[in-house]
Amino acid sequence: NLKTPIAMVQHLVPAMQARGSGQLVLISSLAAWHGLPTTPSYSASKAGIKAYGEGLRGLLAPHGIGVTVVMPGYVTSPMCDAMPGPKPWEWPPERAANVIKRGITANRARVSFPFPLNFGTWWLAVLPAAVSQWLIKRLGFNHSAGTPHD
Repeated sequence: NLKTPIAMVQHLVPAMQARGSGQLVLISSLAAWHGLPTTPSYSASKAGIKAYGEGLRGLLAPHGIGVTVVMPGYVTSPMCDAMPGPKPWEWPPERAANVIKRGITANRARVSFPFPLNFGTWWLAVLPAAVSQWLIKRLGFNHSAGTPHD
């Protein structure tokens, strides 16, 4: 979730710089806003992608290269089905794809959805940690089906 996207970017950027254009799209997650006890390693890797993409956007803009970080919530898929915990505001893949496509076409810095879950997870990042942890537990996101390495 972290090493391969970075390696791909490092491979692709020289050719984009040479031609003076390009668009990189990095897939993060709303889990990047605040680590979830149900998926701590996943949250950490997606936070890394978010930070990397945000930094790249400023670094590569003078070279004509756009960078969009996609931060989806729950999108119906086998991966989503396998994730522990509740899945509020789950979207069908077609709806997610349309929103992502529009954001990339507009060279948006961040494409994050759905709004209620994005807003809520963003608040988890800015609230005091004790409040965020209390909310996470209260909302049922505190039970992991795996080990601390999931």
